[in-house]
Amino acid sequence: MSARRPMPADFAETSRQIVKHKLLAHYGCGATTLERWFAELRGDPIAPHKTVREMPADFAEHAHKTNLFLADRYKCTYRLIARWRAECGIVPAGLQVAVPLPADFADRATTHALPDLIDHYSRSEFVVRRWLRECGLKPLRTAAAKRQPVYRPRGAPIQMPKPVPNDGSRAALAAEFLRRWCPVHRCDAQGHYLADGFFWRHGSQVRTDDELIERATAKGWNPDAWREVRAA
Repeated sequence: MSARRPMPADFAETSRQIVKHKLLAHYGCGATTLERWFAELRGDPIAPHKTVREMPADFAEHAHKTNLFLADRYKCTYRLIARWRAECGIVPAGLQVAVPLPADFADRATTHALPDLIDHYSRSEFVVRRWLRECGLKPLRTAAAKRQPVYRPRGAPIQMPKPVPNDGSRAALAAEFLRRWCPVHRCDAQGHYLADGFFWRHGSQVRTDDELIERATAKGWNPDAWREVRAA
């Protein structure tokens, strides 16, 4: 059982001159220890020191078994089981030990991108990224991944596909009506601009002629308005 660190003799005076986070660095202690020292200054009752449960005598014989078995046998937590295993120097079956950092990794990582490092060392991306963190490096980007930004003059209009001239069809008339709200142009089945396509790109939707006419009608378009005007 580790003994509690006693309060330094100059703590009462020093604590009035230095803020808490600097006291931690000044005394090289933890936040719990620092709070205990403040409690002692205030005269608050101090909770008794928790005893550390010792490893059972027969633990080494059963350490290779599952955590569930050990927790039930010794009535303890998984965290305590891990500490006892570490004291025994036993690694349970199925637990992978961290792959150590290769000696030449730091030099190679400064000139090779992440995919090249993964292929060279035959390790997963997770392992290679851990090595990079240990070396304090960031993964390089491949030339293919580096995209040149496309700059557009401020205030310049966005180039949109030019609408096909009205061919007189009912779908084309419906497209003219719907352009009051959003761009409408001909496209292919995937929605890519195509001047003589068989589909219509209405905003973000791809529609057929009938669907476009139905949408325009729902928005208030009357395809037979010319007949009514002529009849009048």
